[in-house]
Amino acid sequence: MSMNIKDEEVHRLARKLADQTGHSMTQVVREALTEYDAKMSEETRKAEFRQALENLVGTLKDDGITAANAADFLYDEDGLPH
Repeated sequence: MSMNIKDEEVHRLARKLADQTGHSMTQVVREALTEYDAKMSEETRKAEFRQALENLVGTLKDDGITAANAADFLYDEDGLPH
């Protein structure tokens, strides 16, 4: 496997980080890509979670459940869960 990056700025940044950290250029590129991948995965998870919450809120509204009356749907007149 090989990768041929022909961007001088990428090489400059990789070399700078390698010099600063004492790691190889390959290692700093690997770490940068790993961190970027994790960040993108986290953003995807957050977006999916936000969408799920929006869907839930929409469903609750469609069913007539609001913050003001939610307890009525969760608990009976004695305060016990349904």
